[in-house]
Amino acid sequence: MSTVERPVLSGVTILVVDDHHDSVQLLIAALEPFGALVLAAGSAPEARELLSATDVDIIVCDLGCPARTGSSSSDGCERARRVATSRRSR
Repeated sequence: MSTVERPVLSGVTILVVDDHHDSVQLLIAALEPFGALVLAAGSAPEARELLSATDVDIIVCDLGCPARTGSSSSDGCERARRVATSRRSR
């Protein structure tokens, strides 16, 4: 019986939040070959919209996005973590 190898990130959904399109494309190109489903948001509001509609396992976030710096970004990530955790416990 042969064993079929699954990609390391198979079944993992990753949200990339960055206002630089090139950075987003680089992360997509690096993560998708390992089986990840990569979603992209160019802003914090766009990320919140995706998070409200999609279960996400990992968030990769540019903390220097315009209008979202320092603790406001980490607060947003903490809120996203709580949303993801509450969905899993349902």
